Amino acid sequence: GAYFKEKLCDLQEQFDFITEVRGIGLMLGVETKEGIAAKICSKLFENKYPTGCIAGKIIRILPPLVITKADVDKFISVLTKVCGEV
Repeated sequence: GAYFKEKLCDLQEQFDFITEVRGIGLMLGVETKEGIAAKICSKLFENKYPTGCIAGKIIRILPPLVITKADVDKFISVLTKVCGEV
């Protein structure tokens, strides 16, 4: 969980529309400016990564407990690409 959160915090520094990364363990949330999270979640779903969207501004990430660092790196890669398109 700490590794995943660290990678998401790195994204926060890269994209100014990410306002906060929070969570405990693998229950993570990425808060964005209004309306952006819904677009990101939609594009992630198209890339076979189902995530939740709360109030149009929070991306809820709940990966399986057996997730590996390689899985996290692949997700972050796709998320980075998607964030660049928004």
